[in-house]
Amino acid sequence: EELIKSDMTGQFTYTEMSYVSKLKIGWDAGEWKFSFLNQQPVHIRAGERQCLGMAGGELFLFENREISIDDFKIDLEEQKITFYGMCSSVMNYDPRKFKSTISFTVGVLPKMRSEMVGENGKVELQERIYMKLR
Repeated sequence: EELIKSDMTGQFTYTEMSYVSKLKIGWDAGEWKFSFLNQQPVHIRAGERQCLGMAGGELFLFENREISIDDFKIDLEEQKITFYGMCSSVMNYDPRKFKSTISFTVGVLPKMRSEMVGENGKVELQERIYMKLR
């Protein structure tokens, strides 16, 4: 529990040209809490389907899509969290498999890598590298 809080939580920022995003990641009693600046937090618990809606799409880098998370796995040795679930959109109601991994490797900038299996098994990939705020 303490290792997760010390190594896998905190405040992070992402900057791209004129766009700046701040993300706060928290962990408490088996629940992840993700908060963007001035928005409602997203809560994720293990073993429960969490319908995150469009806020999940924004969080996991697939904007304009709805994300549901079914479970997650914490790898303390590799310092990463992997979320598993489904992704859908207004134009395509058929949910597709979704996976997102957040890596917190010491000495390397935190990275989110999200994958969605699209049509014909083609994988759509989104990545974002964050800076940790002190």
